[in-house]
Amino acid sequence: NEMRVAQQLPDMKAMLPGYTFSGWGSDSATDPYTGTFYAVLFRTDLFDLLDEGHFFLSKDTSRPKTCWDCSTNKRLTVWAKLRVRETGEILFYFLTHLDHSGSDARNEGARINLEKIREIAGHYPAIITGDHNSSAIRYPFYDLFTAYMDDARKVSATPFPWTKDGTLCKWDPENKDTTRLDYIWVQGASVNTYIH
Repeated sequence: NEMRVAQQLPDMKAMLPGYTFSGWGSDSATDPYTGTFYAVLFRTDLFDLLDEGHFFLSKDTSRPKTCWDCSTNKRLTVWAKLRVRETGEILFYFLTHLDHSGSDARNEGARINLEKIREIAGHYPAIITGDHNSSAIRYPFYDLFTAYMDDARKVSATPFPWTKDGTLCKWDPENKDTTRLDYIWVQGASVNTYIH
C-alpha cells in the first residue's frame, strides 16, 4: 500500500498484467497520482469493478491533511466495490494505512474507517486490510475494529500456521517475529484460511 508513482506503480502494473489497479495518491484531493499511491488490486478475470473511491484519514475526510498527533505523512483509505463474476455476489474491499507515530491519529483513523465502511458498504460484505501500525494490545485501536468486524486471523476456519503472528519482517521472509502491524478485518464474510 505504499507505491511510489514514478517507480513502483509502473513496475507493479507490468508484473501483474492480469490485475486491475484501483487507487489514489496520498497528497492531493484532485490528482490521483500525487504522493504515495495506495491501490486495491484484483484479478480482472474474476471480478468486475462497480464503483471505487477514497477518503482521507483527517478531520476533513475529503482533503489530505495531517491531524491529531500524527506524523507528517498524509494517510488515506481506498476502496472498491466488486462483483464476483462467477456468482454475482457483491463485496467491498478497503485498503488503509494508519499513522505510525500518533496513537490519537491511529485511533481516529480506525474510527473514520469504521464509520465509512458502514456508510459505503451498507449491508454488503466488507474487507479492510493494510498497515495499521499497531499491535492488538494497543487500545482502543483493536477494540474499535472488533466492535464491528472480525479479525480474520482469529476467525479463520483453518488455524494460523505459525506460533508467532508478527508481520514486521524487514524484507526477510524467514523473520516471523511478534510485531503485528498488518491486519485483515472482515464483516459479513467467512474466512477459510489466513496466512501472511
